[in-house]
Amino acid sequence: MKKLLTAIILSLGLLVSAVGLSACDMGGGTNTSDNDKILSIYNTYVAYAEENGITPKTYEEWLALIKGEQGEQGVGISSVTIDNNGDLIITLTNGDTINAGKVKDVHPHNIIEQEVTEREPTCTQVGIKYVFCATCGELLRTEIVDKLPHDYENIITPPTCTEQGYTTYTCKDCGYSYIDNYVPATGHSYVNEYTFDDNYHWQETICGHNDAIIKEAHTLNDDEVCTVCGYDGKVTLSLQFVEINNGTEYALDELTDDTVKTVYIPATYNGKPVTKINNSVFFGNAVIEKVIMAENITSIGDYAFYYCSSLKNVVIPDSVTSIGDYAFYRCRSLTSITIPDGVTSIGNEAFYECSGLTSVTIPDSVTSIGESAFYRCSNLTSITIPDSVTSIGNGAFSGCSSLKNVVIHDSVTSIGAGAFSDCSSLTSITIPDSVTSIGEWAFSDCSSLTSITIPDSVTSIGYAAFYDCSGLTSVTIPDSVTSIGESAFYRCSNLTSITIPDSVTSIGNYAFYYCSSLKNVVIHDSVTSIGNYAFSDCIRLTSVTIPDSVTSIGSEAFCWCDSLKSITFNGTKVQWNAISKGDSWDYGIPLICKVHCTDGDMNL
Repeated sequence: MKKLLTAIILSLGLLVSAVGLSACDMGGGTNTSDNDKILSIYNTYVAYAEENGITPKTYEEWLALIKGEQGEQGVGISSVTIDNNGDLIITLTNGDTINAGKVKDVHPHNIIEQEVTEREPTCTQVGIKYVFCATCGELLRTEIVDKLPHDYENIITPPTCTEQGYTTYTCKDCGYSYIDNYVPATGHSYVNEYTFDDNYHWQETICGHNDAIIKEAHTLNDDEVCTVCGYDGKVTLSLQFVEINNGTEYALDELTDDTVKTVYIPATYNGKPVTKINNSVFFGNAVIEKVIMAENITSIGDYAFYYCSSLKNVVIPDSVTSIGDYAFYRCRSLTSITIPDGVTSIGNEAFYECSGLTSVTIPDSVTSIGESAFYRCSNLTSITIPDSVTSIGNGAFSGCSSLKNVVIHDSVTSIGAGAFSDCSSLTSITIPDSVTSIGEWAFSDCSSLTSITIPDSVTSIGYAAFYDCSGLTSVTIPDSVTSIGESAFYRCSNLTSITIPDSVTSIGNYAFYYCSSLKNVVIHDSVTSIGNYAFSDCIRLTSVTIPDSVTSIGSEAFCWCDSLKSITFNGTKVQWNAISKGDSWDYGIPLICKVHCTDGDMNL
């Protein structure tokens, strides 16, 4: 049929080129060129008729039909068309029409159509769709499909006191983004309560931009109380002088005098009570050895005794309720400290690198221990965290290399990142049922830790939580845990066995990397993925059964498992070198494998 249609189209082209030429005359005179073109049309007609079981007319009959029995000399062909029935219709120059017979199998294309999508539209390009006749396959038209709208994710950046706010719209598919909905800056806001000294009062900005603070002089009544802020004569230790050695006054810049080794913080100064040790008052003093505070003191400011390297003894009164950030930072001669019952918080790095500290008493009033609060207190041997504490900050006891025992009460809900990292003497620790998460690096490099029981309340084990705990021989992971983070048990070289509960869905990259004593692993059918290098270099691992639930095994997940003789898994996508001794499969170990391999997977 295709050849026939092609011939028809060629013939029609010849006919069109013949428009304007006269047909053969009735008197016998003929135009050879015209007759050749008409004969070509006749041959097309005959081919179609024979192909479709129709007896064609003779050339003379067909020619007579075209010219008509009453044809006149000089009458030519005006146009040639194919009607809706597939018949060849020749229109003569005198207006007559001749039906030259069926030359095409026709059908209504516009009734039955078939669409084929060449390219789906996205938010960055139009789609292309072809529409074919479902009967003959002829391409009817090409359609352009409009782009899809962007699928935006909105992130609102609220205004601040100095910066305008706005909304960032980012397309989740293509990444195109723009910013709109600008909101003017709010301007500075001030806290309701006044802050004051002996001369002025002011309101602190909520944002902490001190350049926006306006100080005003006190308006005192007859009782010398400020009618605006309530100032009543109390001062804090932003003093020019302090009482030292029971009566002798020294300027603060004279405290470097080698004879000044004991500092007494008085209850009053010039008849006014002293309530606070301000920030950085004794910053970097290398001489003082002892500090005695009167009972009026309620708070020790940030950096108050920062790097007082000779400070050996501090008497903190029960009136103190807060110890600021870096308050005793690097007071390396400090051997002991008693924190009074009124203290509710220990600031970040409050006793950072107090390497001489051997004991600390934390009262029941403390609710939070700040980040790196006792970082590298390398001579601290034991610590009891009271049941009032709810959070242990990141790195709180990191580097306490002499710490052997830690008691954590069930008020604690989270153990921060690196909270006990590098506590190389720590042999045991009890994690209470109240803890829901173990942070990153929480117990990393605790090389003396031999066992750990993780309570049922814990749902996640953070990145490198037990990294390089080389003394760890057993671990109990409860059914509540759903994920084992990357490098969680990295290089726990004495860990002999591990049972991964049926609550766990993923085993992170390097999770049990270089657990060189690990012999048996039980993986339940809740696990869907095993990360890169997850069990790499587990040289004593002899067998492992991977359940059908696992859909992917990461690169070199079992690489260099020299003792591994049997591994069974089915229908799992396996990355190259997932199970091997070296850089290629050619040096792999004998396995019992049932694996469905697809393009790009290992060819077993």
